[in-house]
Amino acid sequence: MAEIFKIGLGKQSITPPPNGEILMGWGDPKHRALEIGLPLHARATVLQSGDALFALACLEICFITQALRDEVLRRLQASDARWTEDAVMLCATHTHCAPGGHTHDVLYNLPSFGYYPHVFEKYVEGTVAAIQEAVGNMREGRIRYAEAGFSVETPVAFNRSIQAWNQNPDVDAFSYDDRARALDRTMRLFRFEDLNGNFIGCLNEFAVHCTSVHRDYKMIHADNKGVAAAELEKELGGVCTFVQGASGDSSPNFQRFRGLREVRGTDRDDLESARKNGLMQSEMALELVRKASSANPISAELDTAIEYFDFSKIHVDSRDVNGRTDCYTGPAVIGARALLGTDEGMPTPKIVYHVAKGLSRAADLVEFISSGGQKKFLPGFDPVQGPKEGCIQSGESQVFRARGFENSLVPEFLDPLLALLKSWSRKKLMSRPLTPQILPLQSVRLGDWIWVSVPSEFTTTSGARLKKSVLADLQGTWAKRALLIGYANSYSGYVTTPEEYQLQLYEGASTHFGQWTQPAYQTAFRKLIEKFLKPRSERSTTFIHPPVPTDDELVELRAPPLK
Repeated sequence: MAEIFKIGLGKQSITPPPNGEILMGWGDPKHRALEIGLPLHARATVLQSGDALFALACLEICFITQALRDEVLRRLQASDARWTEDAVMLCATHTHCAPGGHTHDVLYNLPSFGYYPHVFEKYVEGTVAAIQEAVGNMREGRIRYAEAGFSVETPVAFNRSIQAWNQNPDVDAFSYDDRARALDRTMRLFRFEDLNGNFIGCLNEFAVHCTSVHRDYKMIHADNKGVAAAELEKELGGVCTFVQGASGDSSPNFQRFRGLREVRGTDRDDLESARKNGLMQSEMALELVRKASSANPISAELDTAIEYFDFSKIHVDSRDVNGRTDCYTGPAVIGARALLGTDEGMPTPKIVYHVAKGLSRAADLVEFISSGGQKKFLPGFDPVQGPKEGCIQSGESQVFRARGFENSLVPEFLDPLLALLKSWSRKKLMSRPLTPQILPLQSVRLGDWIWVSVPSEFTTTSGARLKKSVLADLQGTWAKRALLIGYANSYSGYVTTPEEYQLQLYEGASTHFGQWTQPAYQTAFRKLIEKFLKPRSERSTTFIHPPVPTDDELVELRAPPLK
């Protein structure tokens, strides 16, 4: 029948035993794993229709890294050649209370003071096991869909960057007090059932940061998405996967408590805030599971495609920038403003930010003068980075424009992480980009749905524009609806709209490839869609790939022994 898939679901622990590992997300080296608050899991969904096979694994960690994806794929392919590059998607819930150090990218290892091989292995081992468990559980079944929006009165999500939201001409402007309205409040759910209509699991998307639990809780914790998944599984059984959408500006935190500097959730106790936020999500998902049971099945059309793009040099299609032909991305740069974080998590003292801003301005000015005005790095003059005050030129392996950072005049006493960067520079670990620039974009056809995955944190409006663009590129085909899945297959910071970017708030300063990054994603996905619409036999399976560190470099990159 045209509506019958083979469906398999699996769930495995990926929780490393807590031994003082630095937790990834809040950027605080004192935020360490001393106990387990809520265990971490990988949840896998495997679908098959005819010869087409697809696995999505969602990990309760901060983000997926290219190294993690590569190793999971290598181990899957070792036992089953059907696991081609485009058949596997890994994504993350973005909890800030999972151990870091699971990457080969220098800058992303910095908050963890290095690479943790045991954490990397636990994440890989559990993810592979979850996918293999799902394959072993495959049975014939149907997929049904339902959606609904949270009421504005439900305190589940708030726009944490309302000033930037209001820059966009294609949205309604809201006051700070009305920031709960400045979001996509829709939850989208795919119900999996056997041929008898029995529920076996689900996958749902709702965009809200997994940041209910702050850094003063020194524990491994799957946060609100983990609570939501665990509660729904307790209620219904099966495997219930909660993926992220365009959550770059969507936060569960909205109020202040005396004595706590960060904005928090429903309660002063973050664990209670995470529980309540997760319950709001699980209760909505439960409603949608029941609603979907009477929906028409999704047709059993399944296809996948993936392509890697070098985001350091994309010429943006004029259709994506109102007819302009002069818009490009450039090598990754992280702005000084990113050091201040957001109201829900402020990792760096202001003195460090002001020193960094001064150093970045001085470095830009030196480059401008020494080049006779040719190198226009000054904020507002750089056609790629626009008003950004560049602090870390991660694409060119520079900090404050210093190549050979160990010889720079940046004082190490400002921050122990600066001292570590100098040490790594002396060991020649900064010879390749410090953050990924060659990124995987993936698309999946599921009936009349197009799922698109992005290796980044899209803001609400940038995500809406990407979905609209992809559907426009597919106009006249089978595609009627689009789903965006974030934190997938790699990680490259934030993606704001060009209008949001101009304010250079945290999200804009963390948009690596400049002010045209969001339309560049539209351009790149258009090329991927062109490939996607070709017969599989005509699609190229040759990919550019990010540089891979040597074994010696990984040894040097390891974190010091845990205390």
